[in-house]
Parts: sequence; C-alpha cells; structure tokens
Amino acid sequence: MFSLAPLTLGDELALEDIHGTCFPNFWRAQAFKKFLEDRYTYGWKAIDLEGYPLAFILTRVVEDEAEILTFAVSPAFQRKGVGRKLLMKLLDFLSSRGCHALFLEVALDNMPAISLYKSLGFIKVGVRPNYYLCPHQASMSANVFVWKNNSKK
Repeated sequence: MFSLAPLTLGDELALEDIHGTCFPNFWRAQAFKKFLEDRYTYGWKAIDLEGYPLAFILTRVVEDEAEILTFAVSPAFQRKGVGRKLLMKLLDFLSSRGCHALFLEVALDNMPAISLYKSLGFIKVGVRPNYYLCPHQASMSANVFVWKNNSKK
C-alpha cells in the first residue's frame, strides 16, 4: 500500500536516494532543493504506510506546457502501479491547470517506461541523440514523447 503526497522542501535526501537507485548519473540533494524552491516546479511522491518515499515525479510548468524533469521509482516498487499512479496524478494536475502538452525524454532501451507512457496516450515525436551519459558507453539517445491534453478548460 502507498499513498501520494506533494513534494516539499526537506524531501531532497530521499529524492537523491531514490534517484541514485535508478540512474548511474543521479542528481544530488542540492539540485533537488533548487527545483523544489522553483515556483514553476511541482512534484509528488509515493510513500509507504510509514511515510517513507518509494518514488517521485518532478515537473516544470511554464504557461500551458510542462516537461517531466525526472521520474524515478525505487527498483523494488517498479512494475507495481506506483509509477502509473504518480503519472496519472501529474496528468490530472496538468489538466486542471489547463496545460495542453507534457513533454519528456526516455532512454531508447527503457521499454517498461516507454510502454507506460504509450498506455497513457503519450506519442513519440522525436529522438535526442546522445542525450544521456552512460557509465559503460559514451552516451544513450532518448525518445521524446508528448502527451496532449484533449480536455480543454
């Protein structure tokens, strides 16, 4: 069981920990602190019954468009609906704000994430060559996806 809660200042170390379990070039707590202080940045975390963060999603909204800055689910909780719930929460939030588009990048080989995005109506619109730095290879390209809000406010 888990619930969703808004990200707040003070979550930085937990976000660094989760990010570090998911990405080789993970973000440090100070980077998360700067994002959480930014008035255009919003995010949610999935927490267990004791309030321990399991996953999070962080987005920047400018005018009527948004982009996912990062999205991470602790490996033990992947493919259990946690990421889907976080993403659906974000889409509901963006719809309520009248956002018409949400953009994201995802590594070409991250098939579980690509499947999740497609199942929620995201469409591939391009590729960013050499987008991610990888420890055992020079780089990894990323698919660019967009979600279009069909419910106009």
